[in-house]
Amino acid sequence: MWWVESQWVIIELVQRNFGWALVPEHIIVDALKDGSLVSPKLDFDKHSWPVAVELIWHKEKPLGKAGTWLKKAVIALDQQA
Repeated sequence: MWWVESQWVIIELVQRNFGWALVPEHIIVDALKDGSLVSPKLDFDKHSWPVAVELIWHKEKPLGKAGTWLKKAVIALDQQA
């Protein structure tokens, strides 16, 4: 297992035969079209996969209106999961 900060790096590694990866289809659509990647049909992949999101702010600076809205929206999404 390996970890990188960019899905574009993941694609590059897979294209160099360094394993396989689960990435959103909209990111690999061009590579699928040109044949540099293939996407096999998977029996176990029948649901969406969660993506981690972190909301970070400076604790000595209060959030503004947009930041407050975003924080509430992220918390609400997490509670729905």
